[in-house]
Amino acid sequence: MDEVGLNLAYRWFTGLGFDQSIPDHSTFSKNRQGRFRESTVFRDFFEQIVRACIDVGLVEGQRFSIDGTIIAANASSRSRIPREELSEAGKVSRTVQEYLLEIETVDESDPDSPPGKPPSLSDTDGKISTSDPDAAWATKGGPIHLSYYDNYLIDNASNIIVDVEATPARTSQEIVAARRMLERVASTFALAPTTLAGDKSYGTGPFLAWLIDRNITPHMPVLDRTHQTDGRYTRDDFVLNLTLMRIGVPTANCSTSAESGALRE
Repeated sequence: MDEVGLNLAYRWFTGLGFDQSIPDHSTFSKNRQGRFRESTVFRDFFEQIVRACIDVGLVEGQRFSIDGTIIAANASSRSRIPREELSEAGKVSRTVQEYLLEIETVDESDPDSPPGKPPSLSDTDGKISTSDPDAAWATKGGPIHLSYYDNYLIDNASNIIVDVEATPARTSQEIVAARRMLERVASTFALAPTTLAGDKSYGTGPFLAWLIDRNITPHMPVLDRTHQTDGRYTRDDFVLNLTLMRIGVPTANCSTSAESGALRE
């Protein structure tokens, strides 16, 4: 807001006269959480801007990229409590009450939700923030804190962001957001990209298949977890000796199929 007061271009863009005072920065947050709490006005405003870019030919709509930026939530790490204590906290916190209601009504059959889990659950240590229950306890190369992912879909030709989706900062939610954004730009703007670029976190088998089914060529590394074995042997560790009908294992011990039943297709 300080920049709006100093830069004449911002005053021109917002329609503020030289003698008009600048709104306090809290005006946006108060309105967002108050009068516009159940409104789609921010989404509508964003889509109006994207549509204007499309109308004047700035958006090619053929080659897209996708990514996400981690954003710290406005919540203290001290607000995190065990999930079992949420019901008690909900008696005095509207934020927690709304979160508990969302969890009760979530549709786990929604294909956009991770299997067997609603989109916002406790973190791996079983704790949830009472001031911002949807925020995830996460890090991306820096200090760990309560965070969100700001996911965005970009038109490569113009570098214009054509859609955004906020999610808790969990890797599984990046693909959920990607699917939602691609489906939304198709229904809202009739944009049907032919390629999609992304980093390795998007290269899962199901998501790659989902893209190919929609005639979208993925340009992203395949996420190969075959060597993440948690200390267990993989198929590649075993060597079959057809002459002896034995399987050589990493420990250099050998066992016959008759002895161990280990020889399987």
